[in-house]
Amino acid sequence: MSRHKPNSTNSHKARSIKGMSSKLKEPMRLLFLSFQIGRQIITLPEIHKVMAKIKKIHLKVERRWPTENYTIGRFYVNGEFWCNTLEPKVRDLTKEKKVPGKTAIPAGTYEVIITYSQKFKRRLPILLNVPDFTGVRIHSGNKVEDTEACILPGENKKKGMVLNSKFWEGKITNLIESNGGKALINII
Repeated sequence: MSRHKPNSTNSHKARSIKGMSSKLKEPMRLLFLSFQIGRQIITLPEIHKVMAKIKKIHLKVERRWPTENYTIGRFYVNGEFWCNTLEPKVRDLTKEKKVPGKTAIPAGTYEVIITYSQKFKRRLPILLNVPDFTGVRIHSGNKVEDTEACILPGENKKKGMVLNSKFWEGKITNLIESNGGKALINII
């Protein structure tokens, strides 16, 4: 009777891990893990390569020109200027009362995800966990009357307005969608 010697690579790797210190065992064990998707096996290093290709998207709204009724800003993606923004008046909510529909959201950093909007009947970016506000989205619009606290992207070629807003809404939505439907936005 002959003895069968296992020639499975995973068995060999598992045996070689046994003699390692406990500090190295877990990372090495994880290194040899693989995932099966359909008939294709994807190793952990391959997953890391794919994840490295997905850029982190950093969005920023820089409020530049506040007025008595509205605020014009600049929208950046990874430090690159993309378009302007239109929001309601910025109020210091520690000193002033919020005026519903006529107050911009507080400055801060917010998570952004893409969800279906019942109001607009399409998928749009929504800012999460905005203090004292709900349903704050990035959507198209031209005048301050088109927003109740949302960020309207576009080109500030006319005083108090943004133009080509549908184009910029689509571009921003597609960018976030291509990043797994998530991003962070910093409002300053």
